[in-house]
Amino acid sequence: MRILRTLAPFAALALPLAVASCSAGGTASSATALPMQQHWAAGNALQHAMARGDLTAARRAAVSIAEVTSIPGLTWDASPYLNRMLEEAQTVASSANFTEAAGATGRMAAACGACHARGDAMIRLEASATPPEWDPEHPEYHMRSHTWAMDRMWEGLVLPSRDRWIAGARLLAEQPVAATGMPPEVSLMAARVHEMGRQGLEDRDAATQADRFGRILVDCAGCHAELGLD
Repeated sequence: MRILRTLAPFAALALPLAVASCSAGGTASSATALPMQQHWAAGNALQHAMARGDLTAARRAAVSIAEVTSIPGLTWDASPYLNRMLEEAQTVASSANFTEAAGATGRMAAACGACHARGDAMIRLEASATPPEWDPEHPEYHMRSHTWAMDRMWEGLVLPSRDRWIAGARLLAEQPVAATGMPPEVSLMAARVHEMGRQGLEDRDAATQADRFGRILVDCAGCHAELGLD
C-alpha cells in the first residue's frame, strides 16, 4: 500500500496539460478549453483508477466524462468521435467486469485521439517523453517506471502521439518487473506486461494500441490485487 500511496502525487504531477489550441490554427476559447480540460482530468483519473484495479473509482471518472456531452467552438464536426467516446465511457460506468471496462478505457482514449487528429488540435504537455533517471535499487523503481510508461502510452492514444506511445512501450519492454520471489501469478502477469510492451513497439494503428492498452491494464490491476496493493 505504501508504494501506491507514494505514487499518487507522482502520477498527478506527471500529467499537467496546457491546452494551447483546440482547433486548427487558432487559440482555444474558454468555452472550448473547459470541457476539454474536464475530459482530460477525468480521463487521467479513469486510467489511473483502472491501473490500480479500482473499478469503483474508474466508474465515477467515467460518469464524469459522460456528463460532458458537447464541446463548443470547434472548427470541425466532432460529434462522431465524441459520441464514440461517450459510448465507451458509459460502457466503463456500467461494466459488468474489469476486463470489459479495461477494453472500453483503451477504446475511449483512441476516440479522443481520433478527434484531435481530425481537427489537427494542438495540445501541449509539460510531461516529458524522456524517462526520468531513477535509482534501479530504489524499492519503488519498477512501480514508478511502469506508472510513467502507462501515462505516456495513454498520452500516445489521447493526443495522439506515436512518440509518446513508443516511449511508454519501450520502457515496459526494457524494464520488466523483477519477479524473483513473487507468486507465480504475479510472475506471469509481469512477463505478459513486459511482452506486450515489446509488441507495442510495432503497433501502427490506434485500434491495436487501444486493445493492447486495455489488456495491459488488466494485468496491472491483477498484479496489484495479488500483492494486496490499493
